[in-house]
Amino acid sequence: MIPTTTTHPSILTNSATNLRDELARLSNLDGPERTAIEADLTLGLTARQREALHADFALFAHPHQRPPARANSGEEWTTWLVLGGRGAGKTRAGAEWVREVALADPKARIALIGEGAQETREVMVEGPAGLLRSSPPGERPLWIPSRRRLEWPNGAVAQVFSADNSEGLRGPQFSAAWLDELAKWRHAEATYDMLQFGLRLGERPRQVVTTTPRPIAFAELAASIAHSPATSCGQWISITPSAAARRCTSSR
Repeated sequence: MIPTTTTHPSILTNSATNLRDELARLSNLDGPERTAIEADLTLGLTARQREALHADFALFAHPHQRPPARANSGEEWTTWLVLGGRGAGKTRAGAEWVREVALADPKARIALIGEGAQETREVMVEGPAGLLRSSPPGERPLWIPSRRRLEWPNGAVAQVFSADNSEGLRGPQFSAAWLDELAKWRHAEATYDMLQFGLRLGERPRQVVTTTPRPIAFAELAASIAHSPATSCGQWISITPSAAARRCTSSR
C-alpha cells in the first residue's frame, strides 16, 4: 500500500484513542486546513464509519460546547447557561445535550422552549443544528408535529413549547429542559418561572439555556439569575459574534 503524503505533521492513528485525541486537537482549526486534514485522517474508512465519525460530536466540539462537570461552586450543576453571538455553536450544544439526556434515560421527559412555536420547530427541532439533523439515523427521534412531540426509540420524550404561552407549561412535569434565545422572550420571567415549577422529575432535574445576550431585554432576568444565592457564576461579559460562547453554571 502506497503511503499518503500530507503537508501537516505526522499523526499517529493506530488506535481509536489516538484518532479521537488527534481530531479533538484539530477541532480548533478552521477552513481549508481542517478540511484537508480531516480528509487524510478518514482515508480508507467506509461510508458508514465516516458517518459515525462525523456524528461523534465529542470529537469536534469546542470546550464551551461541552457540558461542565461541576458548577462554579464545585457542586453538581442544575443550570448551564451558554451565552454567545451568532455562530458560537449554542444551538448545537443545546441539541447535543438533549440527545445525551434522552439516550441515557428512557424515562426522560424534556421541555424544548423557544421564542415562539415556529422558532422552536425551525431552530431547535428541524434546523441545521437542531435535534433531527444532529442525530445519526439509528438514534434519530420521531417528530410528531401534530402533537409537538419528539419520541426516541428508547422511550424518552421531548415536548415543544412556545415562550409566548407560559400557561402551556402549567401542569406538565419534566426531568430536563432546553431554553433557546431566552433573551428574546417577550414574557421571559413568567415563562422561566413557570418552567421551574414543572422541572421536578428524577433525582436531579437540569436545564440548559442557550441565548444571545440582549442588554436591555435580558438585563433584569440575567441579573436575577446571576445574583441568586443558588447561582455560582461570575460577572456577565460582552460577547461578539466571533467570540466563543461563555459557559455559566449554577447549582440550586
